Amino acid sequence: VNKLKEEKAVLTTEVNKQQKLLEKCNRVSVLAVEEYEELHENFELEKNLRKKAESFAQEMFIEQNKMKRQSQLLLQNSAPDQQLLKALDDNAKLTHTLEEERLQHQQKIKELEEQLENQSLHKEISRLKQQLELLEEDKKELELKCQHAEEKARDLKHSVDELQKRIQQSENPAPPPPPPPPPPLPPPPPPNPIRSLMSMIRKRSHSNTNVSKKEKPPQQESAGEEVTDLKRQAVEEMMDRIKKGVHLRPVNQSSRPKTKPETPKPSESAMKELKGILETLNKSTSSRSLKSLETDSGETELERVLRRRKVTTDQDSGSPTGILATSESKSLPVLGSGASAPQAALNKDVETEFTSKVPNSGPVPSQPKGATGSKPTLQ
Repeated sequence: VNKLKEEKAVLTTEVNKQQKLLEKCNRVSVLAVEEYEELHENFELEKNLRKKAESFAQEMFIEQNKMKRQSQLLLQNSAPDQQLLKALDDNAKLTHTLEEERLQHQQKIKELEEQLENQSLHKEISRLKQQLELLEEDKKELELKCQHAEEKARDLKHSVDELQKRIQQSENPAPPPPPPPPPPLPPPPPPNPIRSLMSMIRKRSHSNTNVSKKEKPPQQESAGEEVTDLKRQAVEEMMDRIKKGVHLRPVNQSSRPKTKPETPKPSESAMKELKGILETLNKSTSSRSLKSLETDSGETELERVLRRRKVTTDQDSGSPTGILATSESKSLPVLGSGASAPQAALNKDVETEFTSKVPNSGPVPSQPKGATGSKPTLQ
């Protein structure tokens, strides 16, 4: 900043010097022009005077000739004294020639003086013109230098202001900008209906087994076999309906508005997941001994249907699907044998949750009709 100030002071002094020199040149040029005008006026006056003198000399010459003629006439008239007249005549001629020569000599002197004056004036004028041209060039150069100096002074002033602002900013730094708002939380992943259903079944099966262990002692082997058969039949029926579905009666399409065909979603992954969960449940519960429950007198209609199918499932137990069904049935809760009214309500809740969670993954069973829970239909 100090260097810039020093440079600015030097430039201002140079500008002042150049301005003073320019003023001096302007004064000299003005004086030269005034002198030239005065000399031109004197030249015009002398020229006019010379013209007047020439005209006066011509008039006098004409009068002199007249006088000569008159003198000759007088001499002719007077015969005596001719020699005297001739002498007078010669004298007059000599005087006349002398006067003429004197006039001519004066005129030549004047002309020479005028020529000398004109030459000196022309030289002076040319010299002054050259000086004027040089002064004008110097003036233009000085004006350009003055403009450049003013521009430099402005730039230096601007740079000084910027440096002062930077110094002020460095001394008083600006507050930091506020932090940006945190990004929004990602949306929760879509729930898997099959997984939630199986977790509910697992929890309720564990709770039911614990309750049965605490409340009721082990019963006969026949009652345990019936329970396993009922579980196996229920799981098989559920798996068959998941795989094949239920045939619905045709509906009149003319009365309903046309909708866009929905692409069916594959249910193989859901089935595989269900099988894996059932196998894990089978492995976890295989170590435990399954306790038999007392059969309640008030059986539901679904339990009667499952009991009727017991014979057919016993025949198919030798096949691989029967083995899978028996292994899967061990991990599910009892459906109807010794569960009384709370057990039937639990089974209904499981079926309703399964149908509400998986509406589009294929043909799956829905809630049972009525309070008895007979044959389920597809929503």
